[in-house]
Amino acid sequence: MSKPTPIKEWKDLTEAQRAAFREHVYQREKETPEYMPIYAMELSLLTGLKVGEIAALKWDCIEHDSLGIRLVKQRDDLDHCRNLVVSRNRIYRKLPMTDDMRELFRKINTLGRTNKDGFIFVDENGERYKESVVGNAIRRVGENIGIEHMSLRRYWANGTTQLERRI
Repeated sequence: MSKPTPIKEWKDLTEAQRAAFREHVYQREKETPEYMPIYAMELSLLTGLKVGEIAALKWDCIEHDSLGIRLVKQRDDLDHCRNLVVSRNRIYRKLPMTDDMRELFRKINTLGRTNKDGFIFVDENGERYKESVVGNAIRRVGENIGIEHMSLRRYWANGTTQLERRI
């Protein structure tokens, strides 16, 4: 068994690889609209949010004109924890709400999935998707298009979000 490639040796994605990732995400959404991790990937494409921030989003973070990301204290993938770390720099962030983001949240809402704690990205049973589930889904998309070690961190290494392009 070979050792995994250290992060510092990974090469930045080319624009063609980023375009292939975006295309695969949007195609997968059309083919399987009930697959929630694909919407998490789309939200990252729109905003540049990290996996932990996406997994921590709740419906009450959404306002008419903005999306708020707030700090809470515990790590997400520990089963006994209900809260998540969503901001390393310990600040509250607000992102302007775009029409694309509104449409994405509308599509998610039409799936009718609810969670007693208000999380947005939940499975058919109402259980919140953990960071690891979203991260693994991203890696699988990368493997499907021939990108080894795919992650949102690599995607954003030299890219800009659709939100940044509009500002």
